[in-house]
Amino acid sequence: MTTARASTPWILFVLCSMLLCFSGAAFAAPAKQKAAPAKPALSTKLPRATPESKGINSLYIMEMVNEYEKRNLEQHSILVAVDGQVIFEGHYMPYGPDNPYIIHSLTKLFTNTAAGIAFTQGKLKLTDKVVDYFPNLVPKDASENLKAMTVKDLITMRSGHDREISGNEWRPLKTSWLEAFMKEPVPHKPGTKYKYSSGNSYMLSAMVQKATGKTCEQLLLETVVPKLGIKQFSWMKSPEGICSGGNGVMVTPEDILKIGILYQQKGMWNGERLLTEEWCDRSFGLVDDYNDTQTKYGYHWWKRDGGYTAAGVFGQVLTVIPSLNMVISMTGGYAPPSSATYAVIKDTLLARTKADGDNRKYDDKYTQILKSKGDRLNLAERVEYTTSPLVAKISGKTFTIAENKDGITKIKLDFNKDSVNYVMTDQRGTHNIKCGLGSWISGATTMTGNYLHHQYQNPSQKVVASATWVDANTLKMTWTYPEMAFRDFLTIKLTDNTISMVRSVNVNSKGPFGGMVRPEVTGKIK
Repeated sequence: MTTARASTPWILFVLCSMLLCFSGAAFAAPAKQKAAPAKPALSTKLPRATPESKGINSLYIMEMVNEYEKRNLEQHSILVAVDGQVIFEGHYMPYGPDNPYIIHSLTKLFTNTAAGIAFTQGKLKLTDKVVDYFPNLVPKDASENLKAMTVKDLITMRSGHDREISGNEWRPLKTSWLEAFMKEPVPHKPGTKYKYSSGNSYMLSAMVQKATGKTCEQLLLETVVPKLGIKQFSWMKSPEGICSGGNGVMVTPEDILKIGILYQQKGMWNGERLLTEEWCDRSFGLVDDYNDTQTKYGYHWWKRDGGYTAAGVFGQVLTVIPSLNMVISMTGGYAPPSSATYAVIKDTLLARTKADGDNRKYDDKYTQILKSKGDRLNLAERVEYTTSPLVAKISGKTFTIAENKDGITKIKLDFNKDSVNYVMTDQRGTHNIKCGLGSWISGATTMTGNYLHHQYQNPSQKVVASATWVDANTLKMTWTYPEMAFRDFLTIKLTDNTISMVRSVNVNSKGPFGGMVRPEVTGKIK
């Protein structure tokens, strides 16, 4: 009895300890799971100032913004800086200031900058020959023109080629882009004939990589990018692991502006030299005879009346206006060339400022009005809530699609009270986009789009989408991609067991690698 009583406290202690352990297990923090990837850090912002403090009338900027709308030039962002300070910023919703944006030929300015760094470091010379960098890829029957081609010929678009190689031609290629370049005929003596080509920029990117041992992306990440406070920066690469050169950089609109300011300041940034003044002058076409009267093209910059422009297709324009210490950055979704974009700047902001001469002391009458306009820019127009009796009959049903060029095999529409989920299956897999009914819904999608998106196809892409019934049998969707120039429009005609769908886009290239409208696809519920 004594032994039993003596052991009782110990038994109780063990039981309590076990109970606490089990209780602790029940309330303990869950097992450590793999952390979600951190969101990219936001880039540092440039200083802000009012237009009037920099001798610019807010009214003139407002007139410029309005003129783009009048001329039907779809803008996605507009930023204006003077003396390195932003005096106007406008982003057309759902495009925002912190979304990295795919830029097309404006990417060539980043390639130009990487080449400028390699040039400054003494690792790349303008006289370096293409064939000397890649001797194993030179065809046995290589022409004398190919053998003579240099860095300078590539960067000034005077390589001797007779045709333009667009990025959308090479992006689908899974084989060597370098070999494709070497096989191109070179009928003209390099340096004698201007012919714009993204193929030249790719070869320049490859030569920078060979000269420095780093991709253009790595080179910029180690030099210019951190100095400018750029955080979200990436660059599409070829199957060979070389930055695409002519296109494919993702960066925010304000960070595009920073690159322009760097050139406007002749390579200086916060008192530190990042590029030589010589390289910036060469880029603007101020050093040699390559800035001819016909093309006015330097090193990836065009000379304009009163300024310089670097540009990419679909309204991506960066303009430097030395007389005003001004840089203007724009992204958009329209077809006219960069000259049309610059024409608006020239006809409004520059013309009005020039007319005022040296008497440019303005009051702040329009300052707040301009700021309010910039805050209210919007492409996400109001969407009416509508419905159809067909919803109850087709929701959740799978339409089997007839054979078509895009490889679509199935389409399904899942309706809820305030949304519809568009689900499509093709050769890449099953993809969906959730669209608001009477509203806009933000999300991400793997939806195939390369044939409408200049042959860009990211693994996943942000999207903002809405849908509306225009009549009992017709559902229309709008998909806006805030990180791209593109907006897709779907017209879907339905009965209780059939579907036809046509998909189009706001802007795209022409020819065999592009087009604005895809062929109609049809199907039935089986």
